Amino acid sequence: MPRAVRIEGEAIVSVAGDSWLGAGQMVRGQRSRGRTAAGGAQEQQLAEIASLYYADHLTQEEIARQIGRSVATVSRLLARAEASDIVEVQVRYPVPLAPALQAALVERFGLRVARVARTSPAEPHTVVPRVSELAARHIAAHLTDGMVIVVAGGSAVGEAIRLIPRGSYPGIHVVQGLGSLGGRLPEFDNPVATRRLSERLNATAHLLPAPMIVESAPVREALVRDLHFRESLDLIADADVAIVGIGPADPDLSILCRAGYLDPWAMERIRASGGVGDIMAEFFDIHGQLLSTDVGARVIGMRREALAATRTVVAVATGHVKAPAILGALRTGLIDVLATDDVTARRVLELADAFPMPATPGGNEPRALRPGDEDSARRAAILEVTLEALGHAGYQHLSVGAIAGKAGVDRQALYRWWPSKAALAIEACDHAARQALVREDMLADDLAAILRALALARLPDPAIGRVAHRTMMAEAQINAEFRARFLAWHDAWRDRLVAALEFRESRGELPAGDDARGIAASLLGALWYRLLFEEAPIDDVAIQALVSTVLSPRQPGPEPAAAP
Repeated sequence: MPRAVRIEGEAIVSVAGDSWLGAGQMVRGQRSRGRTAAGGAQEQQLAEIASLYYADHLTQEEIARQIGRSVATVSRLLARAEASDIVEVQVRYPVPLAPALQAALVERFGLRVARVARTSPAEPHTVVPRVSELAARHIAAHLTDGMVIVVAGGSAVGEAIRLIPRGSYPGIHVVQGLGSLGGRLPEFDNPVATRRLSERLNATAHLLPAPMIVESAPVREALVRDLHFRESLDLIADADVAIVGIGPADPDLSILCRAGYLDPWAMERIRASGGVGDIMAEFFDIHGQLLSTDVGARVIGMRREALAATRTVVAVATGHVKAPAILGALRTGLIDVLATDDVTARRVLELADAFPMPATPGGNEPRALRPGDEDSARRAAILEVTLEALGHAGYQHLSVGAIAGKAGVDRQALYRWWPSKAALAIEACDHAARQALVREDMLADDLAAILRALALARLPDPAIGRVAHRTMMAEAQINAEFRARFLAWHDAWRDRLVAALEFRESRGELPAGDDARGIAASLLGALWYRLLFEEAPIDDVAIQALVSTVLSPRQPGPEPAAAP
């Protein structure tokens, strides 16, 4: 007798003649056929074979032996049973879905598949597990031995990997898509996710033993040429599947900020340029335009070209606060499959209406961060306020909001015009020094003028220069980025001294062949000693005395008296 049967968690299968078991949820793309009573010997045979396969869970080989036919024949008979209304299949996810939202996302953004979990406000703790399970089921259904899977993402991606059923795919290559996040976020780290997925699939893991973001583009170029990275990078370039998260451009939520790779200033600069989120540390705006940032040039791992060439990109992202990032990510055209929740999906669609795509056509070419229209008066006001704040609070306590408020500008102006707090502080000091610099005719006066300007000695409040220099020197000992900028600024003023000395040497005011750089170093060393260790004011008298002490042994003395 034909029986209704159920495949737990995946589908409800009914062999004609019985009713459905349970209320399965219909999903977009399901197959549902009308049922008819089996008639004739052929239909009876098809129904029996279908019952053996779907209800009794016999393999096709076992059925072939039982009925005395070949496996190929059993396979054809099962296909015929499904095609001739004897078997009905209704896909039923254990996670409740939101079919209308899935269809809207697919239609609006050209996705291949959207999986949207229906959630309950009373059970917020179930959102990430439900979305991750949807992603895991989709990935598991498309696994093929021999494929290359690239992995990088946050908590939702990690949870999806944990829920992928165990299997044996020794031919699959699981590749770490980005370098390590470091020790701050071990539960989200990319090598952990890569190993976990390879273990679940009995596959081969390929790691990238490097930080996610290195200090400079040349360092990245050197590392990616190393043989230790080439195998993984070559596999990334030929990926079949990439499992990724979508990160918001929010200093408090971004994994890149929480891991310490980006400071809040750098993230705010990205936001000021229109950035709303990132995939694989590739930032984009709400219209899906990819942004060229200095961060992207320093990332170890999958970049936009490889991501765009990947056959299937599966994104796992949830939370309405991520909606702007998800919208921008969908508009990049990089995502093929999205797993999310219903609240987030609705918010994404609302934002898509609120921020329509520009009417003018334009390709999705990377857009460089641009400083905008620089208003020199506003910029000078910001520098003056910054210097005052630096001299009273010190470098470590500079507040972007306070500077912007006192200068009467939007804080976004600071993020557009300066790449970091370090750049703003040093330019503020340099601006004040250059404003005060007046060149003199005599060598000693000229050198004193340069030192006086550098020390900010002519400010109305001399303590400002001392506090600014002391706190910046302290920061240079512990902050590599600041140290590089600070030394470049210091070297530029040293070169002013060297140029003045070499010019006076050419006029005979110094002995020919004297060490101009050595004299400049001596002057600066004495100045820094006074700035850092002495409390006496650095006024005109002190600076003139310093110059005289350094120059007196080198300057030509009076002609000796003629012998009688």
